[in-house]
Amino acid sequence: SSSRKEVVADAVKFVYVGELGPDDLIVNNGDPGTSYTGTWNAGTYGSGYNNDYLFADCASTATAVYKWTPAVQTTALYDVYCWYTNGSNRASDASYKIYHADGSVTVAINQQANGGQWVLLASGLRFAAGTAGYVTLDNKATGNVVIADAIKLAYAGPAAPIDNTPPSISIGAPSASLTKSGPVTFAVNYSDDTAVTAITLANANVTLNKTGTANGTIAISGTGNASRTVTISNITGDGSLGISIAAGTAKDAAGNTAPAAGPSATFAVDNTAPVVTAVTDEVYTTSKTTLQAWWSASDSGSGLDRCEYAVGSTPGGTNIKGWTNAGAATSAQITGLSLATNGVYYISVRAIDNVGLTSTVSTSAGVRVAQEVTSIPAAMALPDDSAVLLPARSITAAFTGAFYIEEPKRAAGIRVESSDAVSVGQSAKVFGVMGVVNGERAILGSKIPQIGAGNQIAPLLVTGKSVGSAGSAEVYNIGLLLRAAGKVSNKVAGSFIISDGSGVTVKVYSNAVVTNGSFVGATGISALENGQRVLRTRFDNDVRIYAP
Repeated sequence: SSSRKEVVADAVKFVYVGELGPDDLIVNNGDPGTSYTGTWNAGTYGSGYNNDYLFADCASTATAVYKWTPAVQTTALYDVYCWYTNGSNRASDASYKIYHADGSVTVAINQQANGGQWVLLASGLRFAAGTAGYVTLDNKATGNVVIADAIKLAYAGPAAPIDNTPPSISIGAPSASLTKSGPVTFAVNYSDDTAVTAITLANANVTLNKTGTANGTIAISGTGNASRTVTISNITGDGSLGISIAAGTAKDAAGNTAPAAGPSATFAVDNTAPVVTAVTDEVYTTSKTTLQAWWSASDSGSGLDRCEYAVGSTPGGTNIKGWTNAGAATSAQITGLSLATNGVYYISVRAIDNVGLTSTVSTSAGVRVAQEVTSIPAAMALPDDSAVLLPARSITAAFTGAFYIEEPKRAAGIRVESSDAVSVGQSAKVFGVMGVVNGERAILGSKIPQIGAGNQIAPLLVTGKSVGSAGSAEVYNIGLLLRAAGKVSNKVAGSFIISDGSGVTVKVYSNAVVTNGSFVGATGISALENGQRVLRTRFDNDVRIYAP
């Protein structure tokens, strides 16, 4: 025996253990699933499938179409065949068109040869389960007749699922929530269950959604099959802007196209500056280091970011204090200043909105630094145009546009130009500027920071000669509440003259009912008018008749 050892190579067998594919699917002429247009005649010559077939006369344009619609049970790949009877009078270029899940294909067959058997039209076409796929044959051909007989779908293997899912598209949030000029960008993202194969987004596919007068210019940037950037620049107007994107700006391998997207989130556009509508100040102050101001501001677009204030010695000036951030406040106590007595200082305010627009500067009327004095005589000792603050003094008379205050011991009184509602017997603290009205010292441009209870000051009884005294030889009593008596003369509407025999006369302003020759007493504020001594009564009962 041989000691040689051998290895034998012969054959192997592969046995398919999976599921078998579906049976061949045949649709003969006249079967369910067939239909036609035009004229098709029954033919008997030759070997038709199941011994029958149809024919139509060839023509230069299609006038007859035969259609086979198989009822596919399983989505898969199929080879497509046709059956016909051949002959010399048959079409040499019969046009079969196959409509499958991924499109269509047209195949020309020479029906003059190879008939009586299954003839392959196309291989590995995907058909979806159902009746969406079909085959047509028309009579536009060269020859005498075109034969419509049978078609067959033969299973060629499993097919990937049919992709009917379009790419998705999303628009991101704007890169800014508000702007005055831009640019502002939107990210446009694409995705697909398989893969996006092309993005065709162009300017014309983007609609700018506008409110108000807002507008801008659109531009597209980016490459690849994942995203694009929409940029809006050259932005103008006021309102809001957003975008919408038309359908069809991307596709996948199956030819599915992206749907429309939008409207996106919007961003605000603001090109209108805020407004400072009013700035008020204290009018007067006695502080040389601190001022106060109040203001109101508004913005119709992006909203206020902050207000700023400054202090100057001229309207709009900033030489005393430069621009200072006040935040959202509508008032400020401005400290650390160096102010001069009798100086006038102006507080300016400007507002800045959330896109950086700045309002026109608004300035207060001016606050004056007043000297606080202890009495009316101290104020009267100051020159005209001196700003003063008088302590609270009792009100002795109130007229239209002015009232009078007096020292407690009737040492002096003074006119205060004011439209404030005050009453005799109240007391008033007075800011103002020293000046002259009708020849008498007065406080002009007054501000009354305090009104309270005062005293009813009795009039000072004087002779007619003393009324309106302002000379160095007599007690100064202009502005004091005085009482004088005398005989009435020159009675006219609203006034009369009294004389007490001292050689001078006093004009009394009063609507009291008196007659010439009667003897009266009159209480009123002492004044001089062009050398004439005057008493200005307050009430009708300031005149008392002593004798007719």
